[in-house]
Amino acid sequence: MGGNVPEGWREVQLHEVATLNPDSWDPRECETIQYLDLAAVIAPGRLAPPVRVTASRAPSRARRKARAGDILASTVRPYLRGFARLHDAPEDLVVSTGFTVLRAAAGTDGGFLYQHVLSSGFVRHLEPRMTGSGYPAVRSDDIGAYEVLLPPLPEQRAIAAVLDAVDETIEQTEAVIGATEELRKALLHDLLTRGVPGWHTEWKQVPGLGTVPACWEVVQLGEVGKWMSGGTPSKERADYWTGPIPWISAKDMKVREISDAVDHISEEAAVRGSRTAPPGSIFVVVRGMILAHTFPIAISRVPCAFNQDLRALVCAGGVEPDYVIAAMENRRSRLLDLPTTATHGTLRVITDELQAIEIPLPPPREQREIADAISGVDRHLAALSRSLTPLRDAKTALAEALLSGRVRVKPTAEVMA
Repeated sequence: MGGNVPEGWREVQLHEVATLNPDSWDPRECETIQYLDLAAVIAPGRLAPPVRVTASRAPSRARRKARAGDILASTVRPYLRGFARLHDAPEDLVVSTGFTVLRAAAGTDGGFLYQHVLSSGFVRHLEPRMTGSGYPAVRSDDIGAYEVLLPPLPEQRAIAAVLDAVDETIEQTEAVIGATEELRKALLHDLLTRGVPGWHTEWKQVPGLGTVPACWEVVQLGEVGKWMSGGTPSKERADYWTGPIPWISAKDMKVREISDAVDHISEEAAVRGSRTAPPGSIFVVVRGMILAHTFPIAISRVPCAFNQDLRALVCAGGVEPDYVIAAMENRRSRLLDLPTTATHGTLRVITDELQAIEIPLPPPREQREIADAISGVDRHLAALSRSLTPLRDAKTALAEALLSGRVRVKPTAEVMA
């Protein structure tokens, strides 16, 4: 680590102040477990609920037990910022071996260690230590070797309290965004069942959809355009993985609009090992554990290639893609019923069942009006999201100052107790 060590502090490695992967799970222990996969990390510090699975069908990665207070640190590149602390946890919780489980030792504050794991320095430590071309990852030993400046326990707690307060402000802003998203869902439902206000006077009942304007059609997703399957270019061809074409996989499907991707491929790779869909294509995830708690849908704004875990819908003439994705979002609860368990334990969506989902289809002009109304709310949501950037930047700067000891925090009577 180097540099000056603040008075009363000491230099340690993470494995000296925390137990790594303290408990393992044996499938013979119980019939069912509650399981957290890497995809359960929605955002740093935020986890989707665990998924209950039978021991006989649990993924091979389900091997590590975790309990309340433990810290989960992802070791795999697509989820490298997948960090979370378990404030509460069921007794039968098992997590993927893609996580390293950290349990604070006596005399060490778990919240303080968690702030270290959230810090940019922790990620900088991990990135150069990743190995493997197909599934780059770091070893738990590399995580354990991370160097920490450790103050006395009361100061650890004081630092954690300050940084937790900033995290709470960020979470409050995220809560406003969440409330706006709920309002968006309500608006979406009204527009998809009543149409543009003032445009309709007659209605009809459609099983599964409810009330819709009488002049609207009802069509299946398989009828609104062409569906495409994707693929993965050879990982043995390094030249395939340097190029201008965004290559979408499930890790890119956490946004509604896609204009870029984590991975890029060459034009040759797009022809020989994948498929390229035009701008305005709608992408859905059809395979993966992420389907246990969400049904990712996104629309592309640029040409994109994609892998075999996704399907792409290219809408036909007279069908507005932004309307179709809105109609699909309005049917998300039905889409969430589609995934089934494949023989190898992961979840999948049968293409025929996806394409059989019905949506209402108004005339093209009204499709555009509805899409524009939703886009207006989306722009407001985007502005709220942008307001998070200065907060997160401030948190990063403050964490670096406090965790290095450049700025000291005087422990209060509360944290001294």
